[in-house]
Amino acid sequence: MSYVYEQDNSKVFYEFENELSAIFTAKSIKLGDTFLQMPKTEFISLLREINLLIMPKKKSPEEEKKEKDARDKQNSG
Repeated sequence: MSYVYEQDNSKVFYEFENELSAIFTAKSIKLGDTFLQMPKTEFISLLREINLLIMPKKKSPEEEKKEKDARDKQNSG
């Protein structure tokens, strides 16, 4: 979950809601008469291109092991 959710990215969606809406509206494809659609990969690449998306930092093997041990300990009781 921590890889998918990044607090700074969530702030970006809130702070730049109007800009992102404009980008999505301009670059999306209208399917039928119902709604706009854009492939996720294209949307993500647009966010990266304009430096709005912050990629999670790669964790060191030691950090990953500590997190795994903590999860295992929590799951076991």
